[in-house]
Amino acid sequence: MNLTCTGCGNEIETLPLQCAHSLSKNTETNQMECYMENCGVISINEYICENCCTKRNIMKLNKTFERLSSENEEFKDELAFFEKNVIQINTPDSDFKF
Repeated sequence: MNLTCTGCGNEIETLPLQCAHSLSKNTETNQMECYMENCGVISINEYICENCCTKRNIMKLNKTFERLSSENEEFKDELAFFEKNVIQINTPDSDFKF
């Protein structure tokens, strides 16, 4: 079975063992699929090579890192706001503060 990577166009002569052992038919799409550890379940019609799979995962990691970085900046801004705007109120007959 010769396949062509839909990512880079390289010819794939053999399936990796993890894909070959998990080859199954999706009854909803009527297509053959296999499980690739790094890419999840992939349709044979949209199969990508291990290098493209790795590149795809690196891009996902980069996007996640960028998202976390921006969330971290937002959190820092909120924390700075609350550090400047903390109001402490004492109740008349208690040591409780809120």
